[in-house]
Amino acid sequence: QRVTATVAEQQNRVTSLADERQQVAEEPNPGPPPKPTRPDGTDDQAPGVPLYMCVDFTERLDEAARAGLESALDAAGLLDARITTEGLPHDSLDAALVPQQNATTSGATLADVLVPTPTAGLDAAHISTVLHAIPLDGEVVHLGRDGRWRLGPLAGRYLHDEARYIGHAARERRRAERLELLDGQIAEAKSELAERTARAASTEERRT
Repeated sequence: QRVTATVAEQQNRVTSLADERQQVAEEPNPGPPPKPTRPDGTDDQAPGVPLYMCVDFTERLDEAARAGLESALDAAGLLDARITTEGLPHDSLDAALVPQQNATTSGATLADVLVPTPTAGLDAAHISTVLHAIPLDGEVVHLGRDGRWRLGPLAGRYLHDEARYIGHAARERRRAERLELLDGQIAEAKSELAERTARAASTEERRT
């Protein structure tokens, strides 16, 4: 019974990995892990789209700057905050980027490093308005190319090894990396399953 149980256990692992691979392969726009403080962030019916899905980097930013800026946006909670045309429902457990009316921003803004990618009912003009409202190095907000960030009294630093989410090419590169990793794990799991199945068959033969 123990041998049979180990076979079933390994088969479950193979199935689980295969299911995960299919999910990764079919996910439309793979983004950062969902934040526990934003349970409605994974709702496909929620208004608008996350920031990372509706922008791309300007061509003049090199890979290191892209990785650093995306990391700062991620750690500060802006990367997957939604851009919407009408804001979020009052009872929504999510976050959105909401430009203040009549607010003026001097100096560089996200519009200097990101370009709009119209999607899901958001036109370039609206996305651009949001980008222009977020300073890169203001009195309250700082978003650095080295992963450093500040939102009021809260500050920190985080750093990806490369940009993973902003831009279609980055998301597809990360998808390919995840699929390659899963393919290796599935191959190992299947090999282990074959070994356990053979041991189970051998044990059964000895009993009979």
